[in-house]
Amino acid sequence: MKFENYLKMYPQKLREYERLKEENDGVNTQTYYRKKTEFINEVLKQSVD
Repeated sequence: MKFENYLKMYPQKLREYERLKEENDGVNTQTYYRKKTEFINEVLKQSVD
Protein backbone atom coordinates (compact mmCIF):
# COMPACT_ATOMS: atom_id res chain seq x y z
CA MET A 1 0.00 0.00 0.00
CA LYS A 2 2.79 2.45 0.82
CA PHE A 3 4.32 1.94 -2.59
CA GLU A 4 1.04 2.49 -4.44
CA ASN A 5 0.16 5.54 -2.37
CA TYR A 6 3.59 7.05 -2.95
CA LEU A 7 3.24 6.62 -6.72
CA LYS A 8 -0.18 8.27 -6.60
CA MET A 9 1.27 11.25 -4.74
CA TYR A 10 4.35 11.55 -6.96
CA PRO A 11 3.48 11.15 -10.66
CA GLN A 12 7.12 11.56 -11.65
CA LYS A 13 8.03 8.39 -9.73
CA LEU A 14 5.10 6.63 -11.37
CA ARG A 15 6.51 7.57 -14.78
CA GLU A 16 9.93 6.29 -13.69
CA TYR A 17 8.34 2.99 -12.66
CA GLU A 18 6.51 2.71 -15.97
CA ARG A 19 9.74 3.47 -17.84
CA LEU A 20 11.59 0.82 -15.82
CA LYS A 21 8.98 -1.75 -16.84
CA GLU A 22 9.15 -0.72 -20.50
CA GLU A 23 12.94 -0.63 -20.65
CA ASN A 24 13.20 -4.11 -19.15
CA ASP A 25 10.64 -5.73 -21.39
CA GLY A 26 12.25 -8.85 -22.75
CA VAL A 27 15.03 -9.19 -20.17
CA ASN A 28 15.14 -12.34 -18.12
CA THR A 29 12.80 -12.57 -15.16
CA GLN A 30 15.55 -12.55 -12.54
CA THR A 31 17.06 -9.31 -13.86
CA TYR A 32 13.65 -7.66 -14.16
CA TYR A 33 12.63 -8.53 -10.61
CA ARG A 34 15.99 -7.43 -9.21
CA LYS A 35 15.64 -3.99 -10.85
CA LYS A 36 12.00 -3.75 -9.84
CA THR A 37 12.83 -4.65 -6.23
CA GLU A 38 15.62 -2.07 -6.13
CA PHE A 39 13.22 0.60 -7.38
CA ILE A 40 10.51 -0.35 -4.88
CA ASN A 41 13.00 -0.34 -1.99
CA GLU A 42 14.22 3.11 -3.04
CA VAL A 43 10.66 4.43 -3.11
CA LEU A 44 9.82 2.91 0.26
CA LYS A 45 12.94 4.44 1.77
CA GLN A 46 11.94 7.85 0.44
CA SER A 47 8.41 7.47 1.74
CA VAL A 48 9.76 6.95 5.27
CA ASP A 49 12.17 9.90 5.19
